[in-house]
Amino acid sequence: MTRSILLLFCVLPIVLSQETNFREVTITQGKVRGYKTPNENIFVFYGIPYASVPTGADFYKSPLPAPTWSTTLEAVNRDIRCRQPSFSGNDNMREQCLVANVYVPGTQTENLPVVVDVHGGAYLLGHGNAATPINLVKSQKVMYVTFNYRLGPHGFLCLGTDKVPGNAGMKDQVALLRWVRDNIAQFGGDPNHVTISGCSAGSSSVDLLGISKLANGLFHKVIAGSGGNVNAFSVQTNPIENAQYFAKLLGFNNTEDINALEKFYLETPYETLAATSIQLMSSPDSNVYFSPCLEKDVGQEMFLDESPVKILSNGDYTKLPMLYGFCNMEGLFRMNLFDTWKTKMNENFIEFLPPDLGNNQEERETIAKDVKNFYFGTEPVSNSTVLKYIDYFTDVMFGYAMLRSAKLQLDAGNNQLYLYEYSFVDASEEYIPNTRERGATHCAQDAAVMDSPNEKELSTEYKNMKAAMRQLWLNFITTGAPVPQGSTFPNWTSMSPQRSYMSLNSVLQYKDSLMPDRAQFWDGIMAKYYKYPSPPDPKNGSSALISNSVSPLPAPTWSTTLEAVNRDIRCRQPSFSGNDNMREQCLVANVYVPGTQTENLPVVVDVHGGAYLLGHGNAATPINLVKSQKVMYVTFNYRLGPHGFLCLGTDKVPGNAGMKDQVALLRWVRDNIAQFGGDPNHVTISGCSAGSSSVDLLGISKLANGLFHKVIAGSGGNVNAFSVQTNPIENAQYFAKLLGFNNTEDINALEKFYLETPYETLAATSIQLMSSPDSNVYFSPCLEKDVGQEMFLDESPVKILSNGDYTKLPMLYGFCNMEGLFRMNLFDTWKTKMNENFIEFLPPDLGNNQEERETIAKDVKNFYFGTEPVSNSTVLKYIDYFTDVMFGYAMLRSAKLQLDAGNNQLYLYEYSFVDASEEYIPNTRERGATHCAQDAAVMDSPNEKELSTEYKNMKAAMRQLWLNFITTGAPVPQGSTFPNWTSMSPQRSYMSLNSVLQYKDSLMPDRAQFWDGIMAKYYKYPSPPDPKNGSSALISNSVVSLILMTLYSIHSCLY
Repeated sequence: MTRSILLLFCVLPIVLSQETNFREVTITQGKVRGYKTPNENIFVFYGIPYASVPTGADFYKSPLPAPTWSTTLEAVNRDIRCRQPSFSGNDNMREQCLVANVYVPGTQTENLPVVVDVHGGAYLLGHGNAATPINLVKSQKVMYVTFNYRLGPHGFLCLGTDKVPGNAGMKDQVALLRWVRDNIAQFGGDPNHVTISGCSAGSSSVDLLGISKLANGLFHKVIAGSGGNVNAFSVQTNPIENAQYFAKLLGFNNTEDINALEKFYLETPYETLAATSIQLMSSPDSNVYFSPCLEKDVGQEMFLDESPVKILSNGDYTKLPMLYGFCNMEGLFRMNLFDTWKTKMNENFIEFLPPDLGNNQEERETIAKDVKNFYFGTEPVSNSTVLKYIDYFTDVMFGYAMLRSAKLQLDAGNNQLYLYEYSFVDASEEYIPNTRERGATHCAQDAAVMDSPNEKELSTEYKNMKAAMRQLWLNFITTGAPVPQGSTFPNWTSMSPQRSYMSLNSVLQYKDSLMPDRAQFWDGIMAKYYKYPSPPDPKNGSSALISNSVSPLPAPTWSTTLEAVNRDIRCRQPSFSGNDNMREQCLVANVYVPGTQTENLPVVVDVHGGAYLLGHGNAATPINLVKSQKVMYVTFNYRLGPHGFLCLGTDKVPGNAGMKDQVALLRWVRDNIAQFGGDPNHVTISGCSAGSSSVDLLGISKLANGLFHKVIAGSGGNVNAFSVQTNPIENAQYFAKLLGFNNTEDINALEKFYLETPYETLAATSIQLMSSPDSNVYFSPCLEKDVGQEMFLDESPVKILSNGDYTKLPMLYGFCNMEGLFRMNLFDTWKTKMNENFIEFLPPDLGNNQEERETIAKDVKNFYFGTEPVSNSTVLKYIDYFTDVMFGYAMLRSAKLQLDAGNNQLYLYEYSFVDASEEYIPNTRERGATHCAQDAAVMDSPNEKELSTEYKNMKAAMRQLWLNFITTGAPVPQGSTFPNWTSMSPQRSYMSLNSVLQYKDSLMPDRAQFWDGIMAKYYKYPSPPDPKNGSSALISNSVVSLILMTLYSIHSCLY
C-alpha cells in the first residue's frame, strides 16, 4: 500500500555522497560547478536556478528570469523543494524553488541526447530529485535534467484575472525547457535532441506540453506514462468552482466576489494553503482541484487556451514520436481507500464519477447507473469484486484517458506513437487482498526505469526487467523508436487504429488491442456525455489595473446585431486632417468577402504600413483582388507609436503591444473566419513597409506560429534597422526629453511619465520621429525582457534566422528598385549634412563604438559616392544608398539567411515598373519605382479606369501573380503563361517585375556583397530593455522639420 502512494508522488530515497572531482560549466547566468557521484563516472549539478518565482501581487504569475551570479555556483544542494504539504518537517522548502538538476555522463562526447523529466505528485507534491536517473546516465548515451515547479494553489490556482491568470506551474515547466534550450549545450547536450518524460502528473504535464503552442519547438520526443492530457485531473473542468471550494475549506465564504476571492488567495500565508491542500488528495471523483486549466486571455502569456480534446481533434499541434502507456492495475493506487469507499460506492456511485462527465444532474445519474452496471453488474462493490474496483480506477483515473488521447493523436496523423501496457510484478509482492492476483500499480514502469535504492538486492527477474525497460527507453530517446532496426527485442510498431500495443512483462509480446471492451465502453460514454473544460469566468472582473501598453484583452461581445459599417476607425496617431475617428478602442477588423457560396476560400490578412506610427486597416483596399472570387481579405488596425511600441521591459510596459495586437487578430481569424466562408488553414499574411516588416517578424515569432501558412513581404524585412529597436530604453529616453521630461535615468519615473502623459500629447510630438537621418523610427518592435507575460520576440531576428529556429513557409519577397525615392523630399536638406557628417546617416545597428562607426561611414560613403560629394549630380547614388540602407539590402540579407536555414520556397523579386506619365528624378533622365509601388499596383487605385493601358496591364499581371501565390504557394504555378519563376538561389536569383517579366541570376550583387561584408564585421545586435540600468547615452538630435511625404496616400506605404 505504502509503495503505491510513493509511486504516485515519485518520492524515492536519495543517497547523499561527497566527491572531490568536479566539472565547471559556464552558462548564461555564470559559472556552475558540479561534482562526480560516488563509484560512477557521472557528474551531477544540483540546484541550478532556471527562473525566479515572482513575489507580492505577482505571486501567481509566470516565472521571472533566472538570477545571475559573479562567482562560481557550487551546485550541491540536492533537496530544494517548492512549498507543499510536509510529512517530514523538511526545511528545504522555499519560495525561490525553481531549480534544475543536470546529470551528465563523465565523457567528452558532445551533443548528447537530453531527457527532461517532469516529476509527479498530483500537481501538489514532489520535487525534481525524488527519482534519480543514475543508471540511465551511466550508459553514457544520454544526459538527464530534473527540476522543480510550483505546486498546489501556488502553481495552479486559476482565476482568470490579471494577478492570477492560471497555469503558473506549467509556465515554470516551459521556462525550464527554454533554459535547457539556451544552456544545455554547455553541459555537452544537444538542444535539438530533447525528450520530455514523466509519470502520473508528470506524464499529464508532458502530454499537455506536447499540445501547447507556448512549448512548441522546445523538445522533440515525448515519454508519457500513467497520465494523459485528456485525464479529468489534467485540466480543471471549472477552475473558479475549485478555487471557491478550497477557500471554503479554509473558512472563507465570500467566494462569489472574484475580487475578494483573489485578495484572499494573495493574502493568506502559503503555509496555510499548503497544509490544508493535502485534504484534496483523496477526492472520490478523482479531482485534484489545483491542476492545469484553460486560460482566459488577460493579455499575458498563455499555456493552454483550448480543450486538449479539441486541440487533438483539430490536429492543431506538432506531432512528435511518443512512448505512451500505463500499468495494468493503476487502480491499486486507490486500494488504501477501498474499505471506506466500497460502501459509499454502493450508496451513491455518482460521487465517484469524474467532473468531466455529464452536463447536468440527470445525465450524471444515467452515467453512474451505466458505469456501475458495466463494472459490477448486479453485484455490490465488495471484497469479492475488488478486481473490478481496481479496473474502474485504472480506467477512470489513468488508463482510458491515455487510450482516448492516443486514438485522437493517431486520427490527427501521429504515426509515431508507441503504445504499451506494463504488467510485470515481482514474485515477492503480496497478493491483492481477497484474491490470488497481482498487478503493476501506478507508475510501476517509472520505478522500473529509474533508480531503485537497493538495486543490488533486487530479484534476478526484476533486475532483468529493469535492464530491458532501460534499454527500450534509451532506444526511444536516442532513435525515436523503442525497438529500432537491428534490435533483439520483438518488433514494436506504432499504434494501429485498434490500439495495438506492446505488453511489457518478463516476456515482451506485441498484441492487437489494449483493453478493447473497456475502451469501447468509454468511447461511447465520452462521445455522448463528455463535458469540455472551460476557462475561468470571473464575472465581477478584477480590481487590478492594466497598463494600456500590455497585450490586448479579449474582444467584446454583443447581444444585438452589430452593423459593420464604420470603415474609418483608426488608432491614435498624429493627425493631419482633424479625423475624429481616432479612438482608444481601435482594434477592429474589416473583412472583404466575395459574393459567392464557395466555402473554405483562401484568406489574406493584410498588415498596413506607416512606420509603426501612422495608418489604418482601410488605408488601402483589396476590392479588385476579392472580386476575382478566389480569395477573401482581412484588414485591421493595431496600436501605433508609443502606445503600440514603447518598450521599457517593465511589467506595465513590456513592449510589442502593437505586435501582440496583430497576433490577437490572427487568433481571431483562426477562430472566426470559417463563419465568413474562409479557410483558417489557408491564411496568407501580407504587408508593405512596416506592414512587410511586421509579417516578416510574425514569421519568426513563436507567439504567432501556426496562425498562418504563407507570407507576402514587400519593402521591409525582419532584419531592417527600423524593424527592431536596437536600444529601446534609449529611444524612450530620447522621446521623453523631446517632451520636456528630463528625469529619464529613473526607470520608474520614466514609466510613470509615459503612463500619465495624455496620449494626444505623445501622438502630436511623435511625428517628429519620421525623418531621423539614421532611419530610426524609435517606436517599433523590440526584443522583450521576460517579465512573466506573453512575449512576441525574445531573440534577435538575425540569430533566429541563423539558428533556423522557426517554421519555414512559402514567401513572396521583394522590394522596388528605387525605394530611396522615399527620401527625395529631404534631399536638398540632407545632401549638405551628408557631406559634413555622414556618420549621422548610418542606421543604429551598425558599429559597437564611435571608432567603428567612423570607419563604417568612411567605407560606405566611398562605396556609394567615391570621391564625389553628395550633390545634384550624384542624386541616383543618394537614392541607391537609402534604397539599400532602409529597405532593400535588409530583405536580401534576410532572404539569404532564410535560404541557408532551409527555406526553399522563397520567391524573390524586384519591382521596377514606372508609368510613362511619372516625372523624371530631378537632375536626371531616369525614373524608378518608389517605396511600396508594388503594393500600389496590387491594391486598388482610386482612379482605376483612368490609368494608362500599360499600368492597367501591369496591375493585372501583379494581381494574378499575387493570387497565384495566395492560392497555390507559387507565383507562377505549373501551367501558367508567365515566365518560369523558381525559388531563390544562393546567388539571390529573382524575378524582375516590369512590363516584361524576366527571371535573372542575382539581385544587386555588388551592393549586396558590400553590405554582406559590412554586416559580418560591424553588425550590432539589438538588445532587450534593461530597466535596471537605464541608459545615459544620448541619441543624436538630428530631427529636422518634417515635410509630410506624398507617399503616404490611400496605400499607407510609409515604412
